[in-house]
Amino acid sequence: IRIGGVPEHFNYPFTLAQERGLYKKHGVKVEFVIQKCGTGAMIQALKNKEQDIVVALTEGLVADIAKGSNLKLLGTYVASSLCWAISAGAKNDKINSVDDLKGATFAVSRYGSGSHLMAGVLASTKGWGGSDAVNFKVVGAFKALRDSVNAQDTDVFMWEHFTTKPFFDSKEVKRVGEIYTPWPCFMLAARADVAKAKADAFKRVLAAVGEAAEIFHRETKTMPKFISEKYKLKVEDAHEWYQGVNIVATPMVPAPAIKTALKALQTSGVLTPENYPKPKPLQEFVFEELASLSDSKLLPSPKPIVVAYWKIRGLSAPLRMMCSYANCNWQSVDYPAEMAEDGTVVKDCWFKDAKPFILPKCPILNLPYVVVPETGEVITQSVACIFYLAQRLNLQGPDKSHVGLAKMMQLVCEAQDLRNAGVKTFYGRVGAESYMKGSIPNHYSKMEKWLTSHKHTFLLADTPTAPDFHFWEMVDQNETFATEMKVPSFLTPYPAIQKYHKDFRALPELKGYFSGPFYKYDCNNPHAKYPMAYKG
Repeated sequence: IRIGGVPEHFNYPFTLAQERGLYKKHGVKVEFVIQKCGTGAMIQALKNKEQDIVVALTEGLVADIAKGSNLKLLGTYVASSLCWAISAGAKNDKINSVDDLKGATFAVSRYGSGSHLMAGVLASTKGWGGSDAVNFKVVGAFKALRDSVNAQDTDVFMWEHFTTKPFFDSKEVKRVGEIYTPWPCFMLAARADVAKAKADAFKRVLAAVGEAAEIFHRETKTMPKFISEKYKLKVEDAHEWYQGVNIVATPMVPAPAIKTALKALQTSGVLTPENYPKPKPLQEFVFEELASLSDSKLLPSPKPIVVAYWKIRGLSAPLRMMCSYANCNWQSVDYPAEMAEDGTVVKDCWFKDAKPFILPKCPILNLPYVVVPETGEVITQSVACIFYLAQRLNLQGPDKSHVGLAKMMQLVCEAQDLRNAGVKTFYGRVGAESYMKGSIPNHYSKMEKWLTSHKHTFLLADTPTAPDFHFWEMVDQNETFATEMKVPSFLTPYPAIQKYHKDFRALPELKGYFSGPFYKYDCNNPHAKYPMAYKG
């Protein structure tokens, strides 16, 4: 099977599948054919039967099918949107922002390419009219585009942001703006007759590339550096791209994406009453023997939910337990704080090596944080992370009304208050006696009454919900603290909490968590007065 694609970082999973023997595993032979001129050239290659499958821009494929071609979508390759950087010649003083582009001449690789179609979308978005509000000149591949704007034969061109960025950094061209696609950026397509004849082989290809996508997202420690070296990107740029991209390689095609692309292509003048006289049923865009339409904007993602925190139990233990209990696809990213010889704590792995790369996604970033797999969005603050996971993993409790969610969150906040009081003592800011004889009895007496009055096994139901993971973790940490302080269990005066602690610990869904590495982390960082190491 010959697969055409551009020589860019997005397409590495096709090579990865070859390197890891996945095509052989799935019983199919594949050749990945480099197409430097992009979507328009790949569509023509399909029509000429030079390739069997292409991985190309969604808008280009949708436009071509809408105009009546015999191409069909086989699935979604990249579910995240694409950032199109808009570039002008380095010495072009007349073009400095997007507002300078009305009536400008756009260099494009060929008509029907993404660089052509998205210029029309940009003109429509800015209210200039459709694609007739700007001019076009076909100049060829990426280098030809750069040469054209520098010679000022054309004014600007559009290309994927991270591929173009090295040329911004070297000042070969200058960046004057950007536009994002409001749909998944890359899809897989083939001629309908070829897909029918080679349906079984195509299924095997999708299975192999889907497995490669899982490996690509799983190997978080090595993949950004590898992408940086292979595709000549700065390490920080490779990290930023890797955090945001969502390669899914799934035979599902979101119907809302086709609808949005069609509307944008019509508004921008790429699709006209002459070339698209009447709406085409969405089913006709898809090769239904292999692919299926989905009503959801979000697609199943091979990317895991990322839960990140210091390499301790701390505030991340409830998040890790929630994911473990739900048995979802998740990954823990743990930043180790270390003690230097002079007694100071070293946290460079977070503050220097990681946080600067993630901060652009979330200006209020702190630990812990959670990464949403479908979009790459970053959620920070422990209570917000718990609230997100509660709803995503269906751990919010039986009452999902506004009042029910508020009741859930009041218990999360109560556990957080206990946690905040504990941290002051664990890190030596408040004496241990104040915590043991003040804060613990104060919070435990309230939670004892809650448990006895609500008569559930856990706080809101007979199965654990979000606040249980937070409260139980603090109860368990406090028992470790009692051992460290050589005092009796804090649970003795509170039989309901004592039973609660035992019942939670016995949950079969958490057997793997309690026998695994995360439960064996110290409760606090090494510079704490009471690190509270695991003694199980």
